Amino acid sequence: MKELNNIKRTVCNIGYKHSMLTTEPNGSRKPYSIWKNMLYRCYSENDSKYRFYGGRGVYVSDEWHCYDTFRRDIECLDGYDEKLFYNNMLELDKDFIQKDNKVYSKETCRWASREENMSIVKKAKFQPHLTTVKIVALDPNDEIHCVINIPLFAECMTLDKSRIYQTLTKKGSKSYKGWCFKKVVDFNKVNEISRSEFKQTRHGCKPTKYKVVDCSGEVFIFESVKYASEFLGCSTSLLTQRTRDGKEYSLKDYKISRLK
Repeated sequence: MKELNNIKRTVCNIGYKHSMLTTEPNGSRKPYSIWKNMLYRCYSENDSKYRFYGGRGVYVSDEWHCYDTFRRDIECLDGYDEKLFYNNMLELDKDFIQKDNKVYSKETCRWASREENMSIVKKAKFQPHLTTVKIVALDPNDEIHCVINIPLFAECMTLDKSRIYQTLTKKGSKSYKGWCFKKVVDFNKVNEISRSEFKQTRHGCKPTKYKVVDCSGEVFIFESVKYASEFLGCSTSLLTQRTRDGKEYSLKDYKISRLK
């Protein structure tokens, strides 16, 4: 075996290998890709995830600078399952064993299944120490969540990930299904979020209220056309069209109009 000082470190000037092939007998390069990506996010300032890892002091143990050692160790880590691993259902996790852990090593890492990750995302509340947070979210019950992985969060909460992304654009909606989403601007300080910031609708105005009067003269006030249409058993488009320009619309035994 070559002396370490004479080893050619080909990955981020840190990672090297002795003899182990980067392609598995089954044709997969997954172990090598995981090792390489781990080193890049810890040691390459050009990597998109560096600020969350290397930029925060996260590093890889000396033993795992060697691919041969990493490759042998991964099957010994807790949670390893060959079928799940090669079906892209496991992720290398450094924080499960020890919270806020800063080192990738055999002693501090384990494999987390997709279900475990979803459980972690679902239970995660507002925790400013989470440095990988992308957005903060306010759920319909006014509880705050830190969102690290938007697609995973959307799947866990049965939301449409594309709609979440839309709420984060200048032209997008301010909220979605009662959820409010806000980008984290300063990664050194996770933003708070309040529903008062999200009073506006997509077009910048408050939802139109509807007044419904029945044949006995009883008045019902609805906060939006959606609730009025559900009460009357008709479509929202019908109410919207028939009550334009201050018109009163009669349906069954009801008189419907918009409130200014």
